Amino acid sequence: MVNKRTLNALMKKGIKKIYAQKLIEKNLTISELKKISIEDLSKLLPSFSSSVVDDIFYKLRGQLSPDKLEQLNHIKEIRQIFRNSGFVRVKSVSDKQFIYQTRQGDFDDIFIYENVILLFEYTCADSSNISNHLLPKKILFDLVNNNKEDFIEFMKQTFISFKDELGSKYLLSQYELRILYCSKNYITLEHKIHFPNVVFLYYSIVQYFKSISNIIKTSIRYELFNFLNIKYYNIGERIIKGSKGGTDDFEGQFLPEAYSSFKQGYKVISFYIDAESLITR
Repeated sequence: MVNKRTLNALMKKGIKKIYAQKLIEKNLTISELKKISIEDLSKLLPSFSSSVVDDIFYKLRGQLSPDKLEQLNHIKEIRQIFRNSGFVRVKSVSDKQFIYQTRQGDFDDIFIYENVILLFEYTCADSSNISNHLLPKKILFDLVNNNKEDFIEFMKQTFISFKDELGSKYLLSQYELRILYCSKNYITLEHKIHFPNVVFLYYSIVQYFKSISNIIKTSIRYELFNFLNIKYYNIGERIIKGSKGGTDDFEGQFLPEAYSSFKQGYKVISFYIDAESLITR
């Protein structure tokens, strides 16, 4: 009974059951475990990786480890960018396990805007260790990218909140789906080459989008669509109407060369265009 209470107490602190059970085997109370230094905890759990020991150490004290704090800040920045741009996060589906075509997996986040579906994976792993996080995901990523319509239908049937967020406005063939791998650290070409259909959102790109999203808010989505290689005429109402866009005319004027400070042969054209038309191109 004591062990069961201790197990539940450890799990309430966020420590996984398998790790909590190992701690209980040491016959130490939670109060005693809290007083142990991180070095002694490592000796107590020699089969655990340093990152796991660090995580347990801080959770015993009700604190976030530096690595966890870094990860949470990384995720927070990216979520804020896509919220600012008008995307909706499907919270109840984020980080939920599923089995698709016999492959078990999950996505850290899912964001939706009209007919655009974005699947996110976050990591702060060091560049030297990133392959351990990225490469095992190749099978699931390929299954999703090679069967987009089927995967969307699978998610609708599996998660009611996902289905509700999509609604019935668009046909399966009208959805644009992208997988984004958001790494805080650099990924070498030798790993990226195996993921031609995955969008890599690096920290430097995150900082760029963060800086402008705080200023222009929802208008940043056109920059994001361009980065994601999604054509403007394939988004929202335009995909339903079949509009290809880019056909509007804007009146302009040639400035006579005599009134220009440029060399002979150069033409200066001036014209007016509204901000929305300009930013959506």
